[in-house]
Amino acid sequence: MSDAFNAIVWRHGANEVRFDVEALPIMIGTVSAADIRISGPGGQSIAQIDLVDGKPFVQPLLRPSPMTLDGEVLSATRSLASGQQLSAFDVTLDVQHDATTLVLTQQAAASAFETVPPVIAESDDDGESVSATAWQPTVDVVQTRSKRPLVIGAIVAALALFAAVIGWITTAIPVRLETSPAQPAVVRIDGPSSPIQLADRYLFRKGVYTITLQSPGYADLTQRVEIDGSKSALVFEQRPLPGALIVTLADAGADARVALTATDGSRHEATLPAQIDGLLPGSYTLEAAAAGFVDFAGTVDVVGLGKTQQLSFALVPDAAQVDVVSEPAGATVTALSDNQVLADATPATITLAAGRQRVLYQLDGYKPVERTYEVFANTRDAASPVVLEPADASLRVTSRPSGASVTLNGSYSGRTPLTLALEPGRNYDVRLSSPGHAAASRRVALRSGQQRNLDIRLDARLGDVTIRTVPVDAEIFVNGESRGRGTLTVSLPAEPQRITVRKPGFVDWEKTVTPRPGFTQTVDATLKTPQQVAEASIKQAVSGANDHAFRYVRPGTFKQGSSRREANRRANEVLHDVRITRAYYLGVHEVTNAQFSAFRENHTRGGDVYPSIAGDNNPVVNVSWQDAAAYCNWLSEKDGLQPAYTGEYGSLLPNPVRTDGYRLPTEAEWVWAARYEGASGTAKRYGWGPDMPPKKESVNIADVTAEDLLTNILRGYRDGFPATAPVGSFSPNALGVHDLDGNVSEWLHDYYTGRPVTSGPQIDPRGPAAGEDHVIRGPSWRDANAGRLRLAYRDFGKDGDIQTGFRIVKPTP
Repeated sequence: MSDAFNAIVWRHGANEVRFDVEALPIMIGTVSAADIRISGPGGQSIAQIDLVDGKPFVQPLLRPSPMTLDGEVLSATRSLASGQQLSAFDVTLDVQHDATTLVLTQQAAASAFETVPPVIAESDDDGESVSATAWQPTVDVVQTRSKRPLVIGAIVAALALFAAVIGWITTAIPVRLETSPAQPAVVRIDGPSSPIQLADRYLFRKGVYTITLQSPGYADLTQRVEIDGSKSALVFEQRPLPGALIVTLADAGADARVALTATDGSRHEATLPAQIDGLLPGSYTLEAAAAGFVDFAGTVDVVGLGKTQQLSFALVPDAAQVDVVSEPAGATVTALSDNQVLADATPATITLAAGRQRVLYQLDGYKPVERTYEVFANTRDAASPVVLEPADASLRVTSRPSGASVTLNGSYSGRTPLTLALEPGRNYDVRLSSPGHAAASRRVALRSGQQRNLDIRLDARLGDVTIRTVPVDAEIFVNGESRGRGTLTVSLPAEPQRITVRKPGFVDWEKTVTPRPGFTQTVDATLKTPQQVAEASIKQAVSGANDHAFRYVRPGTFKQGSSRREANRRANEVLHDVRITRAYYLGVHEVTNAQFSAFRENHTRGGDVYPSIAGDNNPVVNVSWQDAAAYCNWLSEKDGLQPAYTGEYGSLLPNPVRTDGYRLPTEAEWVWAARYEGASGTAKRYGWGPDMPPKKESVNIADVTAEDLLTNILRGYRDGFPATAPVGSFSPNALGVHDLDGNVSEWLHDYYTGRPVTSGPQIDPRGPAAGEDHVIRGPSWRDANAGRLRLAYRDFGKDGDIQTGFRIVKPTP
């Protein structure tokens, strides 16, 4: 913007309003919020004035536009120069422009939409006409007039005003506003006149009004209504905002989980402690579970309304404490289910899982005793004392390595080190075995009361294992012990060995290997980054209902919009940072006529005007944003997914809660896929590259093939299709997605705004919360202008036309 240009001035009658360059763009319209407000049908923003490279231009905001420039309909952005005239609804603005100021002078002629002044009845006097003369005051003249005519005039004026008010009230339309909540915090009504509130009713004049309700804890509601006397009440219901629930659990392990299930079957799961967001008001079933605890189930009421609630509770342990004693004391207590030592010496308190549990009492020199206990969860009990009988003889068995399995006459007796009570004078075959080692046997016989120690060394059976790593400097661990880095060969016992390869920044690699004596095994360990592991587990291509195909688009950070230095840049392309944190699946093709006809059989394809666009495999056109949203909900229903749009057809709105249903791409998702394709460099200017013209037969735009249909075409380029082309006719981009840079323009999920939020990086943006129009992105088969062919070009609308279609997104799980 040039520093020399100072202001825009609007003159109307004796009034003058000045707008400095910092206030640009300024809006012309009949809505009360317009900067330059003119007479006309209420609630419309007609056009805006802004600067590009220090030169003023006017841009239409309605299609078709009610504004003309020098008698021609303003259908596109036009520069402004001295001597031109802007007109709308019988209001004319004369344009004067010099190096520093643009002056818009509104002509004094009354608009057809201004209030008609009252007709003054002719006087019954003698009919003599009186002409006005200029009054020149002097110091010599003192004039005295009777005040009676003034009093009579005031009375007449007051009676006329009273009659006008009574007439306004008696002809106004009373309408009652029924709202939920019953007392919204803010009620704003914009329209052709300001209604008068009487108790719970409003007095309206006929016309179209925009009613806005705002209440804490509810989504803002803006709705256009027509007041024509057919309705005595208007019903408005604001959607309650979701809330959050913070759930904490006392005395439970890190694996504790909670699940909330709504009455409609929707389910939220989390690991505790957790904050669960996006909960609509209502009653939820709460379930909690953790290893070692009894499962919990109950209900919780969520108030929603943007509030955060807290819930804390404790689980009941799924075990019991048992006090055990023995005579004599000092016995070990072992669980027979898993051979786990529960107590090293009695008396002791042991923990047993709920149910029937078998335990073994052992003490050197005494016979072992087995007991079975019936255990109840979350209790404490005392077991009867266990009396141990002295053993006639005992054998203490140890081994190297320890932990060898011991069998006595073929029956398993435990692991070393182990003390066995033996019957004196009897022969026993004692056999020891350990994985990776040769077994060993001994025959023993003991005298009564004899105690003997048997220590056996088991010979290891070794095998060589060669380990090779990528990266080559990764560290190698065998059974948790570091053995070195890079490629190495180790001799290990012929039993399962846990090999772990580790390096910071990579996911650990782990494998269990059993060496074979006399044979060298080779193990190759390739480490991967966490991102590589995550992406490897994700399908890059998926399919959906009605023969739709999708490609995976990973998250990323980029700049959306265009630089002020970019040629043909528009004011609504503000450059700002965006970060997408959620991956998504983007439709490979635009939705076709055949696919849309499966949803709506009687859809008008437009073949009567342009026959070539009506093919089954050509992209569907003549669809509004509401049509596109309804199609997405229909697909979601076919696949059993939660719809992304709420309400009825004609008034569908984006669901404020993220769902797994099909939807239109957000503007950020479309830009990320079309301009950046996962690259970290500068955004692409056009779909085919940085410069004009397009590469040969690379995209479907307005070319010489369409010369018989269009007046504005790109000379020297031919794509072979006069109108739309069958989807997939041209090469895809690096993501495997077709026609983002041509064929048809595409409806997007977001409401349109000319001034995107630019403070800080926008994370997963979804556009404004409400609006009239939706964003349209991407060139079409009718576009040849270099500015519109740019991928940064932004358009908007709500109604269908011959050049706009759509593609869909399938959210990732």
